[in-house]
Amino acid sequence: MSNSILAKLGPVSGQGPGSWLTTTDVAKMLQVTPREVRYLARAGRLAFEQTRSGQRFFREREVVRVLEQRAKGRIRSRQELLAAVRPQMLRAPLAPRQTRFRLVRSGT
Repeated sequence: MSNSILAKLGPVSGQGPGSWLTTTDVAKMLQVTPREVRYLARAGRLAFEQTRSGQRFFREREVVRVLEQRAKGRIRSRQELLAAVRPQMLRAPLAPRQTRFRLVRSGT
C-alpha cells in the first residue's frame, strides 16, 4: 500500500472515530467470518475502499450502521415469531390436566 493511499484512508484499525477497519476487524465486530464480510461487501451491504492490491478497508461508522441494522432485524423477526405463537398459546386449554392414576396390583 503506497503512502498516498494511507494518507487518503486516514487512521487504520480503530485509532479514532472516523477510522478504517480491516476485513478481520469487521468480522470480529459482526461475529462472522472474514469470508462473510467479503460477501457483504460484494453484495453492496457494506461500503468499503479497496487498495490496488485488493485489500478492503471499511469505515467504522459503516460497520456500526450494519450492526444496528442487524439488531433491528433480529428484534423484528423475534416480534413476528412471538405474534404468530401467542394466539396458539391463548387457545391452549386452561384447565389442569387429569392427574389421577389407577394403581394396578400385580400378582395377588
